[in-house]
Amino acid sequence: MWIGWIPEVPEVSCKENTQEVLLQTLVEKLHETLVAVDEAWEQQFEKDVKAGHLDDLRKEALANLRAGKCIDL
Repeated sequence: MWIGWIPEVPEVSCKENTQEVLLQTLVEKLHETLVAVDEAWEQQFEKDVKAGHLDDLRKEALANLRAGKCIDL
């Protein structure tokens, strides 16, 4: 029995019969977890935009752009 986990992502851990299967399962679970985190972040961002929570940041960014405080990267 092989046991594996990713310390930086506590949600990702598993047990498998072989090392090869364990590594593949860890990769799959890590991918699923990262996709879920990304989707949750995007949903929260959309809610914050709709609720106007980012309006002050937008105004500040536009003011800085108009004042020439921005550069092209």
